Amino acid sequence: MATTPLTTDEISRTILERMTSNHGGSLVEAIDDGAFVVDDQAVAYWVGQAVELARQGLDVADVDEEPEAEPVGYACAECGTQDATMTTALTPYDTGSRAEPSAWTPSNSHLYSMPADDRARILAHHGDDFGKVDFDNPEGQAIATVWATPTDDGWTLHIHQHAAPLALAADLDRLRELTDTAQAAIEEAERSTEADTMDAVFEARDGAVDALRAILAALTPPVS
Repeated sequence: MATTPLTTDEISRTILERMTSNHGGSLVEAIDDGAFVVDDQAVAYWVGQAVELARQGLDVADVDEEPEAEPVGYACAECGTQDATMTTALTPYDTGSRAEPSAWTPSNSHLYSMPADDRARILAHHGDDFGKVDFDNPEGQAIATVWATPTDDGWTLHIHQHAAPLALAADLDRLRELTDTAQAAIEEAERSTEADTMDAVFEARDGAVDALRAILAALTPPVS
């Protein structure tokens, strides 16, 4: 016997009942300073549920149908739902081989999808937070906060260290130039020990000191 198709009101009531019973997770991922952050995966899940309900009782080919299930890799922090993919396919963030980035403010596209009042409030009260990213370890603790600001001829990358020891591996044109100069100055100082005059020794020493000072100046953070 064919099933009578559900009406729009019946579909809405069914979806609402499932959402309020925590079946499938909440649409809201978090509340960021009063602004709701929507969980895109949950939205896709509930849209799929509504489509399935609408298809009931209709003579529609099942070519595109799949067994009713939550999206692959879906996890709901609020209700604790988690599928096998989330527990077996560990990411570099899970294993600790990469620190996970966590932005202080919503993305630009997210901001422009917010109501104007919410966007204006975030801009007014959190302007200095824009562009700042925490890098977190697997326990959720920030190891460093990083952000970039423009200069007259480029950018300055700011790195604020937190509790964990932090080493800096930088691949920068300016830093390579300075280290090459410093290496040449050191070699010149070593050769000066065989020089015929003390003036050559002093000149080589001063060159090495100047090169070291240039490196220190490049690595010293600007006064904020």
